[in-house]
Amino acid sequence: MKVRTCKGNALSTGVSACPYDREKIIMAIVVTRGQKLPADLSGDKLEELCHADRPARIMPIAQFVEYAKSGGDPNVSAVGYGPNQVSDVSALTDTFTMGDFNDVLARSLSRTMNTPFDVYFIDKNNVIFGMEDGTDTLAGFPMASIYPTITQFPTSGAKSTLLVNFCYQDARKAFENTNYEQLDFNVPSFVYGLTPVRFLKVDENKYKLVEAADSTARLSSATSSLRLPPPSSKALLQA
Repeated sequence: MKVRTCKGNALSTGVSACPYDREKIIMAIVVTRGQKLPADLSGDKLEELCHADRPARIMPIAQFVEYAKSGGDPNVSAVGYGPNQVSDVSALTDTFTMGDFNDVLARSLSRTMNTPFDVYFIDKNNVIFGMEDGTDTLAGFPMASIYPTITQFPTSGAKSTLLVNFCYQDARKAFENTNYEQLDFNVPSFVYGLTPVRFLKVDENKYKLVEAADSTARLSSATSSLRLPPPSSKALLQA
């Protein structure tokens, strides 16, 4: 017979011996639900994972220039004449504004908006944020949905904008189990989102690459001397 263990809810008001002064989040790394970044994370390993086969592939989204929070607040109510009490925490959505409008990313997010993913966040000091899950490796935050909000055309006072919305599966669990790790390399220098392409033969010894996300050929034609970049090459299209 197993003895029941209790996590406990005793209040502690101390301060960590090494508190971290949080900086602005500049990017996210999206992974397949249940996948985790390796414990021995390095820049080269991140770059390799950008080009890995699914489901091991990571999908970075960068760069963010603004942040807004919606929800994630305690639901407070009273029963009859009783005192106010917290019943739960409301659903939380973190919204980040992209520095540049990206139509390919917007369409891709729209197609997968109800696909569950896990997400890590990176701040400007190369600190990676995720969840403590009882193991030695940081887990991503489970998201119920990641969807875009777009202003497709410029206005008189602003450019086209793309907002990426991250809807947490469990806001309270995410907050109570948030953890982070300081990385010793510049993350944005090693991660690249990919755009699906098709390699089409148009004539004898003549080929062209066509973005699968678009019906038009955006890349120039190539001859038989064309060599595709190796998997680790930074020449692959950035999404």
